Amino acid sequence: MVVRGRDRVSVEVTLEKLGRRVVAHEDVLRSVLYRLEGREGQRPRYFTSTDGRTGYLRAVPVLSEDAGFEGAAAAIGRMRRVIDEVLAEGQSSGEAGGRIEIGLTGIPVLESDEMVRSQQDMIRASLLAAVGWRG
Repeated sequence: MVVRGRDRVSVEVTLEKLGRRVVAHEDVLRSVLYRLEGREGQRPRYFTSTDGRTGYLRAVPVLSEDAGFEGAAAAIGRMRRVIDEVLAEGQSSGEAGGRIEIGLTGIPVLESDEMVRSQQDMIRASLLAAVGWRG
């Protein structure tokens, strides 16, 4: 996941919220990495760009043996719901003021989106072919 914001504080707060929620979904996500614990008395260090306006959270979708055509779609769907929850929470509390953007990136996300879209297109084409054949 990539988090973009206007300042380091809002990005780090958002990374912390995302990280805690993603860790709670260990059934579909693993290898979650978004911060390094600080030494005693120090605060954690988050994975951010030099200017602090872009943060990174790494999570790998767990693929079940029967995932089939959709691949990591279940895990990616869960990640998108977590993102929506965090964004809604930030807007309702006014803390982020709409200044935060969160997105998914990476090969599993691209593959899943392509497969889901391909499946939708095949269904649509099949329906059009069936209607055209009868028409």
